[in-house]
Amino acid sequence: MVYIPKKEKLEYEKVLIDEWINGEIVDVQEFKDVEQQYTNDEGEVDVRRVTKVRFKFNLEEYVYGHYSKKMTASMNEKSNLFKFLRQIYGDRLLPDIAVDLDKLKGLKVKTMWDEVTLPNDNIFQWTDKIRPLENNLPAIWDVEEAKEDTSFK
Repeated sequence: MVYIPKKEKLEYEKVLIDEWINGEIVDVQEFKDVEQQYTNDEGEVDVRRVTKVRFKFNLEEYVYGHYSKKMTASMNEKSNLFKFLRQIYGDRLLPDIAVDLDKLKGLKVKTMWDEVTLPNDNIFQWTDKIRPLENNLPAIWDVEEAKEDTSFK
């Protein structure tokens, strides 16, 4: 007889939503060769392999680390990653330049979280807003590849 025990539902530490929570970016994780579906110009669904990234936060008054959602590693001005980083750097961050996200490790930030209930009744939380708590932000872009009108040198 093969016995498979009932899978127990894990309860994750939930964060407060719609309130600012101070914390720190402690890691940036990279996920290579993730299959992502796109709709092409003809309306057909294509599958591409992309690299995604997500940020790990240690939040004040919380025991466990909490994560942003996975975002396609793109600095196109319409990408989620670019919009996320724009919340930290504002207009100083320019689209379509090379960036080194590891330089964000240790950055003190305040975050605001949101959540959605999935069809399986699980709750998914993500970083909705992020702001730096420090004035001296690290330049995450490769200065040689950045456009001349950037304020960071």
